[in-house]
Amino acid sequence: MPTFEGSAPLALAGAEAMLEGLRTAAVPAIRWYAIDPPAVIIGASQSAAAVNMAACRRLGLPVVKRVAGGTVVLADSGLLGLDIALPRHHPLVLSDLTRSYEWLGAAWVRALRGLGVAAEPVSIGRARAGATENGAARLARLACFGGLSPFEVTVDERKVVGLAQVRRGHGALFQSAILLRWSPFPLADILAVAEAERGHLVEALEARIAAARDRRGRPLERDAVVAALEAQLLERGLRLEDAQMTAEEDAIARQLAAGRYSPLAE
Repeated sequence: MPTFEGSAPLALAGAEAMLEGLRTAAVPAIRWYAIDPPAVIIGASQSAAAVNMAACRRLGLPVVKRVAGGTVVLADSGLLGLDIALPRHHPLVLSDLTRSYEWLGAAWVRALRGLGVAAEPVSIGRARAGATENGAARLARLACFGGLSPFEVTVDERKVVGLAQVRRGHGALFQSAILLRWSPFPLADILAVAEAERGHLVEALEARIAAARDRRGRPLERDAVVAALEAQLLERGLRLEDAQMTAEEDAIARQLAAGRYSPLAE
């Protein structure tokens, strides 16, 4: 189980370095990660204005921008991430970007059901319907887990697994993250909303986001999640090599962490 545990800049940079490594070794690769110390990660199209920078500084949370889309993620000990790098001509790298997620979402659903979680995939129709603008939906979508995209995973209508994707000419990086522990309050504290809306924001987040728990309400253990998901990937014929970085990839990651992924200033 190749797992990285470290800072947000190094985690994001490591994912890009893994994708870059496909140029020289076109072999599917996998890496799980946990971010420590906690950090706030904003989407590619967002600026520091998406979060309350004063609150982030007060809480000791660096703010980092990723290259994938979406909105704000609070990456702490409750979030377990997964990167899968696939060469350009791999059969799971489809020209249809949305459909390319289907295999990964299905693997997550089956893995979680095997752990006693009532997991359901998000259909394309449901994702489109969920994008209808109203006050609660607008507030919830300020957080990445507050919105739904096709083939992500929900439990009782609340999102537990998010998906993202980065494409390059030589390959694709499929990213997913599962919430193993979660509370709306830390996230609501750092999102940029008017104070009068913060209570409504908490309600909106609670209604749309959840940590994955089994039918008895018990939290999932990290090792069990990893084993279950990797078994599903193997069933789909996806044999992945541990993404232990080469010296060249490590150098790329450190350069990116100090540059592109360095924490934002207000």
